[in-house]
Amino acid sequence: MSGPIRLFVGSYPEFYDRLLVPVLFAPYARILAERLRGMTVGNVLEIAAGTGVVTRALVHTLPEAVNIRATDLNPPMLDRARSHAGMDRVHWQQADALALPFGEHEFDCAICQFGVMFFADKRAAFHETFRVLKQGGRFLFIVWDREEEVGIRSVAAEVIGILRTHIEQHAPGRPEEITNAVADALAEKFGAGPIDAPMQAILFTASR
Repeated sequence: MSGPIRLFVGSYPEFYDRLLVPVLFAPYARILAERLRGMTVGNVLEIAAGTGVVTRALVHTLPEAVNIRATDLNPPMLDRARSHAGMDRVHWQQADALALPFGEHEFDCAICQFGVMFFADKRAAFHETFRVLKQGGRFLFIVWDREEEVGIRSVAAEVIGILRTHIEQHAPGRPEEITNAVADALAEKFGAGPIDAPMQAILFTASR
């Protein structure tokens, strides 16, 4: 899918799920799941599920007759996703978006939230998604808008980028250091207290 996955180990999935998901990803997860409301049967494939914020929204939105298969390249992230309550109906599977381990025409819908941007070969990933979709199936994916339209994410990404080497070496057991660095940078840019900052993404829908 992309570069090494060693960053997403140790305490990082918990840090990601507890601190980043509620602010950056949960609002869009609900929007994405709502686009599938009305689906009563069939198979849904989630690509790059991460710690399962979209998966949880799907479970709460779709009836039991809809089968949900959530995939991610990184097993520790899936382990974190699986640990949430109420996820027993979900089929979890490690998978690379560039080489999906499924047959042709298996799914009625494929979804991906903020994963497409990191695919090393987007053309190959889109081809794979097209391959596993049934005729008439839909592919829904969300990407961030321009950097200046996502103020909080821009600051957080800048700080984490500066600390990347340190994180890769010391992240297990030390999420507080990362958290404090990001919090300090946000306070410097936006001030202390509640933050009013832009956050905008783009939702694409394609049909097979």
